Amino acid sequence: KQAAAEATAQKKQLAEERKQAAAEAAAQKRQAVAEAAAQKKQLEEERKQAAADGATQKKQLEVDRKQAAAEAAAKKQQLEEERKQVADQKRQEAEQRKIEIA
Repeated sequence: KQAAAEATAQKKQLAEERKQAAAEAAAQKRQAVAEAAAQKKQLEEERKQAAADGATQKKQLEVDRKQAAAEAAAKKQQLEEERKQVADQKRQEAEQRKIEIA
């Protein structure tokens, strides 16, 4: 009779320990899932920030490119004007020499 009572008590204890272990495992799993979700959220925020920084950098590069293109166009225009002035000056000098010769 006592052996049966002890066996029953032992079964109850094992069942309780199993329940406890299962509860701890479930808690650990929930914790791991929560940590993974938090990490995923953090990485998503970092990705968004990097994308925003990249977009800002891309915009800045586009502005710089446009500015450089505008400066190059202005420089080209200036050189073209100077070339025209030199050509006009040479033409005027040539006409002046023709008049002097004539």
